[in-house]
Amino acid sequence: MGKSELLIVILTLFGQSLCQVTDQTRQPEARGPQVVEAVVSYISESCIFPSDKLYLRRLAYVESQDGMNASTYRPGYYGGIWQVDRDKFMLTQTSSALNTYRDEIRQKLYIDWSRVSWSDLTKPLYSGLAAALYTYLVAGQNGVPRGVEYQSTFWKNTTRPNLDANIFYKLANQLTRGCSRNDNLDLVFVLDSSASLSSADFDSTKYFVGSVLDQFNVGKVRVSVVVYSTSVSAAFYLNTYNTKAEVQKAVDGIQRNAGSTRTDLALNFAVDNVFTIAHGSRPGAAKVLILLTDGKSENRVATMAAAARAKTRGINVFTIGVTSAIDLEGVG
Repeated sequence: MGKSELLIVILTLFGQSLCQVTDQTRQPEARGPQVVEAVVSYISESCIFPSDKLYLRRLAYVESQDGMNASTYRPGYYGGIWQVDRDKFMLTQTSSALNTYRDEIRQKLYIDWSRVSWSDLTKPLYSGLAAALYTYLVAGQNGVPRGVEYQSTFWKNTTRPNLDANIFYKLANQLTRGCSRNDNLDLVFVLDSSASLSSADFDSTKYFVGSVLDQFNVGKVRVSVVVYSTSVSAAFYLNTYNTKAEVQKAVDGIQRNAGSTRTDLALNFAVDNVFTIAHGSRPGAAKVLILLTDGKSENRVATMAAAARAKTRGINVFTIGVTSAIDLEGVG
């Protein structure tokens, strides 16, 4: 996942009032914006499909108001939140143009699309995947158009020819107006400063931290930075600074400390020492850890265990590669 794509995922999760809830993406007839945003994020993180320019998110609201429309799960209709009609679903299973996408779904999400039935689309993840497959089938080489106006026409031409494009346009804009920024967020950056990164690589990680911070109201959003190589230390904790200027100045002043790559120690340090009430973590706040690394952990097994442990504590873990040598499997 590239830097801009990761930023989009973060803003999708926490710029549209997503709070932490039990995963309902595979629960039949689950509904609501939190479920939709979880599905969209899950599909985006899988890197199976090209960027859809927010079309999949808008489509869920246009088709069923995120499943909140009373007719979403109606007798005899199984299109789910994205309202994928049966004939369109069948195309996602039979079109040779989608072979690569179906292979990726099997390899990355462990779903054999040939065995999926239309009734499975009552599970939000399956409905979202069906909508994504159909979208890229009809989009062809041109891809999904950018912008609500063009997407409105695309929707009419490919999905609802009997409806007016203005329906998509109005509902998509209604979705945008209804989104409100959720500042109840504890955000921790974990920066790899090991010898396998150059000084320029380390500077780029600090630049990326700043680019993310520009999107949030620092103070309401609490920020911490952890730096690691052979050892681990907190550059500052969640309750150290209250303004964006203070945080940015502290980030600019972080020095690289070359050594080995003990990613496992860094992740466990963040869980045990940063995401704590004593250091400013708030009960009920969404918790995000962004690990910036080349992925070459000294202890791959321990690192994967540490990442899994963080997730069991309700911490959303994102990993971004700093160099072309990134080993994402090694960071769980």
